[in-house]
Amino acid sequence: AAPKSAHLDTFFGNILLLPSSFPPPGINKQQRHFNMKLAIAVLVVLCGAAAVAACPDGTTCSSSETCCQTASGGYACCPAPDATCCSDHIHCCPSEYPVCDVAKGECLKSSEAIFGVPFLQKRFPVPEPVSEPEPMTSCGGGVSCSSTETCCATASGGFACCPAPDATCCS
Repeated sequence: AAPKSAHLDTFFGNILLLPSSFPPPGINKQQRHFNMKLAIAVLVVLCGAAAVAACPDGTTCSSSETCCQTASGGYACCPAPDATCCSDHIHCCPSEYPVCDVAKGECLKSSEAIFGVPFLQKRFPVPEPVSEPEPMTSCGGGVSCSSTETCCATASGGFACCPAPDATCCS
């Protein structure tokens, strides 16, 4: 039997398809396909560790957090994976202490437990910055031009926007 390192070299050489080792001796087409599928599965798992979880309202929490509904109907992020969202819509409990005792303000291992741990406070995600609408200048007659345009009178007595800021309007 070949040493373990030889198997790993063959495995990784087969995945990376290094010219010096392609095709690797003793590896048939079926084994190469299996090795490639295995490598892709490993990459998916590794990349999934940094993924985000989308809450029903579109809010995103990290994969190490849990989406919990707020009193207003939106969602916030509990700083623990697979957490229990408490009925007060403010707090949550880690999966190791899944029972919310809202009256005591703590998380319990079971409903019969005497001692627990403090509630976790939910984190409200920072909303995406909303771009301010471009300021408009009212020219008159229901016409408005952006700050990158100039209001100019038309021959018919109305107004139009010239696509240059601070332009000199033609007569």
